[in-house]
Amino acid sequence: MNLNIRYLEYILEIYRCGSINKAAQKCFISQPHLSKILKDVEQELGFDIIQRDRSGLTFNRNGLYFIDSVEKILQEAQKIENIPKMVSDNSSMHVAGSPSGFIMQAFLECRKPTQSSPYRGGDIFKECGLQEIIQQIVMRETPLGIMVMFNGVVGKYESIAKSYNLSLDLLRDNIPVYLAMSESHPLAAKETVRIEDLAHFPFVLDSHVDYDDTVAGVLKMQDTNVLYVSNRASRFDALRSGYYICHASQLTMRESGTEGICFREVEDLQDTLEIYSVKDAGRPYSVREREFLDYLGDRLRQV
Repeated sequence: MNLNIRYLEYILEIYRCGSINKAAQKCFISQPHLSKILKDVEQELGFDIIQRDRSGLTFNRNGLYFIDSVEKILQEAQKIENIPKMVSDNSSMHVAGSPSGFIMQAFLECRKPTQSSPYRGGDIFKECGLQEIIQQIVMRETPLGIMVMFNGVVGKYESIAKSYNLSLDLLRDNIPVYLAMSESHPLAAKETVRIEDLAHFPFVLDSHVDYDDTVAGVLKMQDTNVLYVSNRASRFDALRSGYYICHASQLTMRESGTEGICFREVEDLQDTLEIYSVKDAGRPYSVREREFLDYLGDRLRQV
């Protein structure tokens, strides 16, 4: 059997669109050509995968099993394409990290050129939610991840990491959680706040981060009164409006751009934050990754 990877992508698009015509448009090929590809694939397989009737087309039982295999094949094909990123030399460093100005600043400082280590281009730092970081590592789109998470969800991500043969290495734990708000916010008048106070004000959350991984999700609060923003700058802008609140840490207090923002301890909140590096368990850290993690670890110990 000799099935073209591109043909498999076309068949998967037909399944997703539920229409050969719509799939052809998305794949930028003609509908007759896509129909011929489908027929050729079925002939190569030796069985039909689509049932056609007046209402359109549906994938039959064989077709559903086939699509399940196609999705796995294409995922593995993507991993193969990303192998060069995983085994590349030390000329570039790709990191997927939790949204954090502190971690980003450490990344920038670590890559400053020196006489022994000149500037090297091609580095990438992508801010992601925890689930997206795992996905980036599993799909080998990024070799290294930095995850900032509540201690209450660590077990969940340890289990996920184990199932995908990833290693989680602790960089810092027991980081106190604070509440961030505008200096003009009603809660700013208090020296400390309590969990019950949080229910009266809307949260601003990073859209990259899954709700269950935020302080509001950890505390099982309703997610109906939430503003989602796409980056840290927008989050600080929302806080400065005087209406929104969000969780923060000692790391956040050291970020630039926090002018007009104050931080209050949540006195009855038992949860703390932990920071981990994550990578494929079968791959050693590169020289530059090790240098970055050592530098980040030193910075974290100073907080």
